[in-house]
Amino acid sequence: MNLGDLLEIGAVAATHAPVFIECRAWIPHGAIEQYWSASKSRQERWYRLFRGSTSGVRSTTRLSEVVYEVLASELLTRVFTAMCAGHDRASGHVELEPIAHSILLGHLEARNCALQWMVTGEGIDLKRAVDCNRFRRRIERWTDMLLGRMAAYCDPTPLAFEPERAIDFSEDFDCSQSSNEFAWSLALAATRASFQTLTQPTFHADLNREVASSVLGCLGTDVFDSLGLGRSLWLERLSRTASDTQGMIDQLIRLDAGLPTTEPHRLRGTPKRRRKS
Repeated sequence: MNLGDLLEIGAVAATHAPVFIECRAWIPHGAIEQYWSASKSRQERWYRLFRGSTSGVRSTTRLSEVVYEVLASELLTRVFTAMCAGHDRASGHVELEPIAHSILLGHLEARNCALQWMVTGEGIDLKRAVDCNRFRRRIERWTDMLLGRMAAYCDPTPLAFEPERAIDFSEDFDCSQSSNEFAWSLALAATRASFQTLTQPTFHADLNREVASSVLGCLGTDVFDSLGLGRSLWLERLSRTASDTQGMIDQLIRLDAGLPTTEPHRLRGTPKRRRKS
């Protein structure tokens, strides 16, 4: 998995975040557990590499690859945290956000190590430091853009690098307004074109692949159609309304026939309420 692939997962997640949040899908426990374990393992490896850094061309090259990986993967970490916050807010249950926020805190610690190495690291030259910093700024702008996409469901400012910029993006890409979908599609296409130029392999390709697959696993099949293409938010709302209507019709038929009613129709995938002990 290269840097562009890792960033692409973040773009896919942000694009389908409204459907993920509004349909309040049941989250596979295996997917969120994999996200937790893979992210924690990756962070531990980062910490060991930064703590054990030494001078030398080989060490400098290796650490610069780690820095790129930390910065690039932070985009997905922040986007997924926003998705989890929106999901919990919509469902009324505190379930996913604490897990995602914990991973974010660990990622911020790794980010601080990366930035410190860029400034005072042994063996790093000016050109390499400038390139890393330029890449950091690109990632931050892309992250704020993707967070702006989800502003209708959660406050993007705590997760944004520049809150005002994220708010500006939210006005342009508010997914609750169908007129903004075209602007979002254009911006996303331009951003993805930039991703394709980042072909540098990630340092921990195996763990990055696990993190990416866990995020896609959390999205589930509800956000994709039979061809594997993303479903629009409008289509998901229409499908959900039709499903709810059918459920009410079934209840009326059973009442008219003198049959016992079934459990009130729930949104697809939403968990049952837990009984108080």
